[in-house]
Amino acid sequence: MLRLPVLLSLLSSIAVASASALPFALEHRLASPDEFSSSSSFKDLRLRQDFGEEEGQFEEEEGSSSEVALTIQSVSNCLVSGHVALTFDDGPYLWEKEVASKLKDVDGKGTFFLNGNNYACIYDHADTVKALFSAGHTLASHGWAHKNHSLSTYDEIHEDLEKLEIAFAKILGIKPTFYRPPYGIITDLLLEVLVERGYTSLIMWSDNSGDADGATVANQKLTYDAISKSYPAPHLSLQHSTKDFTSKDTLSYSLPLLKKVGYKLSNLDTCLGLVGASYLKIGEPGVKDESWVC
Repeated sequence: MLRLPVLLSLLSSIAVASASALPFALEHRLASPDEFSSSSSFKDLRLRQDFGEEEGQFEEEEGSSSEVALTIQSVSNCLVSGHVALTFDDGPYLWEKEVASKLKDVDGKGTFFLNGNNYACIYDHADTVKALFSAGHTLASHGWAHKNHSLSTYDEIHEDLEKLEIAFAKILGIKPTFYRPPYGIITDLLLEVLVERGYTSLIMWSDNSGDADGATVANQKLTYDAISKSYPAPHLSLQHSTKDFTSKDTLSYSLPLLKKVGYKLSNLDTCLGLVGASYLKIGEPGVKDESWVC
């Protein structure tokens, strides 16, 4: 017998009791001001699931519908004025500690969208992951193997997300609820699986440094020059902690610049006004054993 899912909303942080796999139709629409925020930073990516009328499945109140909405919020910018969220993809690798150190120098926090087995195995960098989390940076999911999920099946997407969730549980005792799609590619099937697994928000960006696309340090600096001139408008920028020039050169320029004009360099939870919304506490961190391998 199917359980009745409830509306999943980022801003209300309601947990989902998802049903077994049924056909979904995807409806993209802007969330109304009454639902969430009038800001275009949020989009409501809505999955509507039609339930059958099997006797005893559930009772409907008069005037209610068996069509139940499941939503995940697509976030493309911060909501809090005067804040910039610097987000770093594709780690853990070699330079996360340096990124964190530079952020600390300007009283800032960052957000790291981690893979399980991309540039390196997450279990081999468990101490770094723990240090980032303890320091107050937001840690979120970028999938296990940085796959282009437009080429993945339903089961393959589930597996990619689940393997990283297991790693987060072992290392930190948490389950991430924020997700960024590799290559920025979003499909109906990916959204369906994200909702089923309880993710509350799909994170994109307002500004791209271009560090993964061949942009020179000089060109990256132009991006931050433009951001600095827009103060206090909020920004959510994309960088990669796997690029040595990002940590060594670009951040050495951008962080002092943004702080000088008055920006607060915040983790994603803070810049959205949703402290603690990026994960669920599910237990205590584990002790490293032979299962901590990729």
